Amino acid sequence: MADIFVRDLQSNTTALVSKTWSGALANGASRQPSISGDGRYVAYESDASNLALNDANGFADVFLYDSATASVQKLSTGSNGGQANGGNHEPRISSYGLKITFTSEASNLSLNDTNGLPDVFVVSFASPPILNVSLVGNNIVLSWMTNTVPFNLESTTNLNSPAVWLPVLPAPTIINDQNFVTNAISGKAKFYRLKN
Repeated sequence: MADIFVRDLQSNTTALVSKTWSGALANGASRQPSISGDGRYVAYESDASNLALNDANGFADVFLYDSATASVQKLSTGSNGGQANGGNHEPRISSYGLKITFTSEASNLSLNDTNGLPDVFVVSFASPPILNVSLVGNNIVLSWMTNTVPFNLESTTNLNSPAVWLPVLPAPTIINDQNFVTNAISGKAKFYRLKN
């Protein structure tokens, strides 16, 4: 059965991409990989039914693997999350991984798709705002622009896969167009990210 792998030429390692969130092997063939410029994201087509929960449509779907979080997400769904009623193929990802295109024979991924022909779809992800970090005494101050798409501040003490990201408290204070969070510096080193 065909699988998708990524070869890291700097670390001289090969990683399996076509797997479930728990690391189990895909139960169907995977093909047509497309990788983002930084190597973090891989979009691919798969016949597997165990890569996402309740994938029972019996058609090939398009998935997105995030190597930073070791997570997989099904992209070929309708706006309400419903399963595609046709096959989904040939994903292509943008350099930054913010847009993925694919072709689909499904008629239920968008409203009024009645042409009876394969169509091209684009999945877009909002780019996170820049996270600013500064030290003020024994505190770390994190700030970022407010955005029409809400982003949550998360932290982890370990970047090894699978990293466990937790919400950062307290909730941000908004001043002008900026979110601010102040945390005391203590214990282990922390890594921060904005996630929508």
